[in-house]
Amino acid sequence: MARMIRGLLFDLDGTLVDHDTAAATAFTTALETVPGASGVDHEAARRRWAELERHAMDRYLAGELTFTGQRRLRITTLVAELGLGTWAEPEADAWFAGYLRHYEAAWRVFPDVPASLGALAEEHPGLRLGVLTNGESGQQRDKLRRVGLETALPVLVVSGDIGVAKPEAGSFHAACEALRLPPSEVAYVGDRLDVDATAASAAGLYGIWLNRAGRPVPGVPGRPSTGTAGGGTGRIGTGEPAPGPVHVPGHHAGEMPVIRTLRELTALLGGLT
Repeated sequence: MARMIRGLLFDLDGTLVDHDTAAATAFTTALETVPGASGVDHEAARRRWAELERHAMDRYLAGELTFTGQRRLRITTLVAELGLGTWAEPEADAWFAGYLRHYEAAWRVFPDVPASLGALAEEHPGLRLGVLTNGESGQQRDKLRRVGLETALPVLVVSGDIGVAKPEAGSFHAACEALRLPPSEVAYVGDRLDVDATAASAAGLYGIWLNRAGRPVPGVPGRPSTGTAGGGTGRIGTGEPAPGPVHVPGHHAGEMPVIRTLRELTALLGGLT
């Protein structure tokens, strides 16, 4: 039986907002203020900063660290690894405040976002739209407002508000409740296969993986990175045939669409709304 999709939820960072570029830009600028950092390999330091962010945020979302605590852990660990000293909390907080100013100034939506949201509103006017994001409520709400998406995406559910984070099913169900729709009538699109698309499918939603970089399906070497993972219905938006069914490890809800740009959403949802 075909699904009837009446609601669409988006992940925020990495899907709508280019978090990685903003974070890298802010980090490079803020690192220059650290005494002794001129001799540091900035590219390697940026990669390590991104690793520490993922690790610290996972611990925050698991309840092991406060939001401020995960920030302190990231910078104190990095400066220690770089041989730049041992920082106390006030020093860490002061540096992070500067980093945060640069990060906020660099918030930008991906180029495909405005036109894609406009096309969805025009071609699927009854579709209920919103955002489900992990993170701290104040920052994520401010981010959505400052990039100009607050009106287009009126429903915003943040893990910091509801006490449960992706990939837990409860976070997706809370967002569906905010849309006033059952999970079976809601699609969710995000840039992470595990935390976003697969987790949404496991929670009963229609999970969609936004694979901007064309990364291969994990555990399936050489198989399609766009089209339908687990299906074989063709590469969405290109007319090219998919090279056969692909099983996404951990995915058990049938076909999972994999798209390279949000511009493909309008056509993808055409037969489901």
